[in-house]
Amino acid sequence: MNILVVRLSAIGDCTLVLPVIRAILEQKSEAKVTWLIGTAAYELLKHCTHPRLTYIATDKPRSIADYYRLKKKLGSQYDILMAMQASSRANFIYPMVKAKRRIGFDKVRARELQWLFTNEVIKFNLEHLHDSFCQFAHRIGVNTN
Repeated sequence: MNILVVRLSAIGDCTLVLPVIRAILEQKSEAKVTWLIGTAAYELLKHCTHPRLTYIATDKPRSIADYYRLKKKLGSQYDILMAMQASSRANFIYPMVKAKRRIGFDKVRARELQWLFTNEVIKFNLEHLHDSFCQFAHRIGVNTN
């Protein structure tokens, strides 16, 4: 199972994603996780390694050429896309990703029309951002408690 996690920015938010990725890797021995992460957050987390975790460090694309280069970096098809970032620049990445399952935020939290680029959503709850990230893992049968 190949999983692409997209959370590019906000160093603090990326640290909230790390336990979710760890839970996936611990509970799904067949999972390979690729994390599309911002370069600043990558500098902080690059030593958080696992044999089945790969980072693609990048800044948010600013031009068509940036998106084209990013598409080449993303490479192969994924089984699951976890669209953990809802912003216009991140949302334009999602159509470039070949994935059977495309999990994103519901319409309440899917800013800038993110829900157009996903086919599954996590339900809205009034909760901490980390808990909403955990819902992505729950969606694929991973317990984060």
